[in-house]
Amino acid sequence: MTDLFTVKTIHRRAARYLKRQSQDVQDRFWAALDRLRVGPFPSDDPAHIAHLKGPLHCSYRYMLAGGRRGLRILYDVDQEARKITMYDFGPRGAVYRG
Repeated sequence: MTDLFTVKTIHRRAARYLKRQSQDVQDRFWAALDRLRVGPFPSDDPAHIAHLKGPLHCSYRYMLAGGRRGLRILYDVDQEARKITMYDFGPRGAVYRG
């Protein structure tokens, strides 16, 4: 078995948004984080993960499947330390505004 990545940080803004969501959204969020721990790069799950361009403070986004709204998880990966820092979680338009 390969070494799993660990989630180093979930920033406060993302944690507050998650807390206000339904149990279904929370369950899908934690399932997505489990998938990211196995493989956080676009080559691991090209349908859900993309490398971001531009002036954002993070490098990747995970598109949360299901539901009526397009939810995104924005995160960065420290490959040497095998740690994931999750910066934001929320609706598609809001997470990119910062």
